[in-house]
Amino acid sequence: MKFWKSEEEKLVDYITDETNESNRFAVKCLDDLEKQGNTLLSVLLTGGGGALALAVTLAHKNADMWLLFGTAVVSAYLFIIAGILLWKCLWSEDVYSGFGTPNSLYIEGCSVSYIKKHDLDNKQLYIERNRERTYQMAKWLNIARLLSIATPLIFAIFSTLFFYGFF
Repeated sequence: MKFWKSEEEKLVDYITDETNESNRFAVKCLDDLEKQGNTLLSVLLTGGGGALALAVTLAHKNADMWLLFGTAVVSAYLFIIAGILLWKCLWSEDVYSGFGTPNSLYIEGCSVSYIKKHDLDNKQLYIERNRERTYQMAKWLNIARLLSIATPLIFAIFSTLFFYGFF
């Protein structure tokens, strides 16, 4: 019976612990980005619906057409941003937990050290996939934020263009 681990066993244990921690962090980042994306999606849908309701009210009150047109464009613009956010950032995809399954951990005829190395290779792949997903979510979340900031500018441009007869 062995009471002390060899240096190789200690190294493998350390790498495994660090790998698990890295993957937990990656999954937490994905969760945080998803929460931020869902919040922004709610704001965009509320704003788009509010602008649409305002456009309908303006149409019933026979308001100036440039105002009605600008408001309708803002509504469509916010719904388009919401669609982009949903498609590029919030669309459900696989999240890799980094924990092996019995089928991936048991390889008949292989040593424990070989199986641990194989498991570490799988975990590295999971971390890389989660990192790429995190990058894509963050990128599109930031794009949607930037586009939403431009909403007043969109209203000003399109209502002015309509006012001067370009539509």
